[in-house]
Amino acid sequence: MSPAKGILYISEDLAAVQDHLKGEWEHIDPRNPQATDELHSLVEPTFFGPAAQNILIHSLDQVGAKVALKLVEFSQAHSQINWAFHISKLSSEKRRKKFEKVLVATCGRKNIKPPTAAALCDECLKQARRLGAQISHACIELLVETLGQDRQLLQKEIEKFSLLGRAVEENDIIQSYSTTHRSAFTIPRSLFHEPKQRVLAAIAQMEPFEDPFLVANAFVHELSRLYMVHLLGPRADFATTGISPYFLRQYQETAHALQNWQLRELMDLAAHTDYTLKTSQVGYDHVFHLVEQICQILHHVDSQPGTKNRNNPTGFYP
Repeated sequence: MSPAKGILYISEDLAAVQDHLKGEWEHIDPRNPQATDELHSLVEPTFFGPAAQNILIHSLDQVGAKVALKLVEFSQAHSQINWAFHISKLSSEKRRKKFEKVLVATCGRKNIKPPTAAALCDECLKQARRLGAQISHACIELLVETLGQDRQLLQKEIEKFSLLGRAVEENDIIQSYSTTHRSAFTIPRSLFHEPKQRVLAAIAQMEPFEDPFLVANAFVHELSRLYMVHLLGPRADFATTGISPYFLRQYQETAHALQNWQLRELMDLAAHTDYTLKTSQVGYDHVFHLVEQICQILHHVDSQPGTKNRNNPTGFYP
């Protein structure tokens, strides 16, 4: 890599880019409001240590072109550092080309292909063994087939399965992630268009025979997908996201009906729940509390079911 320029990596899989880069790299997410401050702290030596030698700015297509251009100009002013930039294939082709145009004058270009399904399965199986997760190769294949090739997502799910306390079965994966499984995914989605008490009653019916871990994990998965649909926008190519076209419109309509702050808080709640699933045992009391928290975000105050008012502009059921 030329130290005066940089390399533009184009890949739907950020982890594939990270694996390709050798040595120690500092990662900057330009969507973070503090990204510029972080860059300033990295390019100059401090009392705590020398300046960074390698910096990766990822997901550039997820910010505005002006912000991306400022970051590129900043990198040009610090040519002593090796720079790498990442553009995701999850954005529309038109948007990707727009950001490539911003970078092509100063960067070489390299497309990083994600690993084959077989290689990714082997990698996940090694990760599962390292974490002590009791999971077979067949279950790993089903997990990859269901969730796609997002390494970070796969690693998070394997970490959670390592806390299950028993061998993972194919039915666990089907119940947690399959878009056709009624009890796992229809209930989280139904919370956006059915009364809360009906959803709570449906969850209560599952209590005798469904693992609360799987139910809570389904909520995490659905809230994360909803936020991803919001983040990528209506024109994105969703073919590589693992979201079924059958359900895509439901996600888009729900995301459109919610305000930005609500979507952010729902994603924060999903992240907090995901952490809880990784670090402790959960029961149905956690699931019921999760539903209450979601409803608090959706509604400022109680309103009549199905009606809209200034405190409940989305018209979601309380």
